[in-house]
Amino acid sequence: TNLGKPVGVYMTAGVLVGTVILLIWVCIMMLRMDFIPVHLADAGDRFEITSGYTDTEIKKSDLQSVQLLEDGLPDERFNKTNGLADEKQLLGKFEGSETGSCRMYIWLDSQEVIQIKTSKYTIFLNSKDEDQTTEWYELLKQEEQ
Repeated sequence: TNLGKPVGVYMTAGVLVGTVILLIWVCIMMLRMDFIPVHLADAGDRFEITSGYTDTEIKKSDLQSVQLLEDGLPDERFNKTNGLADEKQLLGKFEGSETGSCRMYIWLDSQEVIQIKTSKYTIFLNSKDEDQTTEWYELLKQEEQ
């Protein structure tokens, strides 16, 4: 780029500003994933799962089964297709070797996991607080019946 001409200066400035904006956005997304907790809410005809990365809605009519897995995730291989997978949590869209397409909202330090099967995919959900996980399970189980 020829910085001796105005077009070259504007192009370089545009690329630098775009890069800075992109870096700030990535930092904000990473902070949101780490510090915004997962939340399950009953929204009338559906359940809403919100997190710092992605949100999911489950229509109550699509709910097929709800199970509390006391020994953690099923013993299968999960591949991340979109989201976050680190030593603390699994968050986003995954593909299970047996489960198939699934959504994960999992804190790996917590043992209990709620498995929600819908007509579209399976959702795995838990909270850092095991009492909260149990409360969510009871709320979902009521609706399943």
